[in-house]
Amino acid sequence: MNKNDEQEALLHKLTREMDRLDAQYDIPPPSLRALESLIVAEEQSRRKKARKERLLFCIVSVILLSSTLALLGYVPVIYLTLQGIIPLAALVGLTVSRFRRCKEGARE
Repeated sequence: MNKNDEQEALLHKLTREMDRLDAQYDIPPPSLRALESLIVAEEQSRRKKARKERLLFCIVSVILLSSTLALLGYVPVIYLTLQGIIPLAALVGLTVSRFRRCKEGARE
């Protein structure tokens, strides 16, 4: 019973505070038409937003899929290019370093 008494006291206190709050702010409730128009406008806004999100999702997914498929089509070309460029870059680097050493040796 003690728990029920505490709950009733809390409910009574909350009711008093809500009544006091209502007395401080005397705002008339909106009319039924205003509420209905607000609900309809909010529903239309929600539908528009959902439609835009679906459209954006479809566009992004098409772009991702097409770029992935295009990349997969060019993977052999990219692989072969890298296989040629990396050793070539290493050879160029070694050659440049050898020329620098030769020039430093000639200066001394």
